[in-house]
Amino acid sequence: MRKIGVLPVGQTANADEAANALIELELMFKEWGLTGPFLFTKRESSQTLVAATANYSLSTSRPLRILEARYRDTSSPARDLPMQPLTRDEYFTLPVKSATGTPTTFYFDPQAASGTLYIWPVLASATTEAIYYTYQRRIEDLDSLNNNLDIPQEWLGVCGYALAARLLDDYGIADQVSQRILARAESAMQAAKDFEREEFTFMRPGFYRY
Repeated sequence: MRKIGVLPVGQTANADEAANALIELELMFKEWGLTGPFLFTKRESSQTLVAATANYSLSTSRPLRILEARYRDTSSPARDLPMQPLTRDEYFTLPVKSATGTPTTFYFDPQAASGTLYIWPVLASATTEAIYYTYQRRIEDLDSLNNNLDIPQEWLGVCGYALAARLLDDYGIADQVSQRILARAESAMQAAKDFEREEFTFMRPGFYRY
C-alpha cells in the first residue's frame, strides 16, 4: 500500500484494508501455481504399491502436479524405471485397467482435498515396490496476518511489488505510479524466474568450439 501511495509512511493499514490485501496475497500465491513449478515448490515423495491396485490417494503430499515418476523395483540395488505420463483421456480409455505387469505409465488427477495417482499396468503381487515421484507442491494458505509467507527470502521483494500491482485496481490507480509499479513487478518476477531456472548443458550435433 505504501508502494502505490495509499498508505503514508508511519501509518498502519486498518483492519479492512489489511484483510483485503491478505485476500489478494492469497489469490496471488494460488495463481503462481499456474505458472510454476518454481524450484522452491518442487518436492520428492513416494507411494508404496499394493497388489492389483491401480489408484492411490496422495492426501499427504497433496501435489498440484506430478512432474515425473519412477517405478522402483525390489532388486539389489533397487532400480528406478522412468514412467511415461498419460492424459486423462489416455488413461480412462485403456481397455483393461487391471492388466498386470510392471507399471510403465501414470496419470495424476489433482483434486482440492487429495489428488489421485493412477498407474498402468498394475502389479500382480507386491512387496516393497513403490512409485517415487517429483511433484509441485501447493504454496501454503494464508488465513491470518500472523502467518509466515511460504516463499524463500529471495522472493520477498518480488512478492511486495506483485501484491502492489494487484492492489492498483482496488484503489483505482492508473497513472505514472501504476506504470512504475507494474514495470517493477514484471522485472522482479522475471529476475526471480531466471534465478529459478536450473542450469543445463546443451549439445548441438555438428557444432564444435575450439
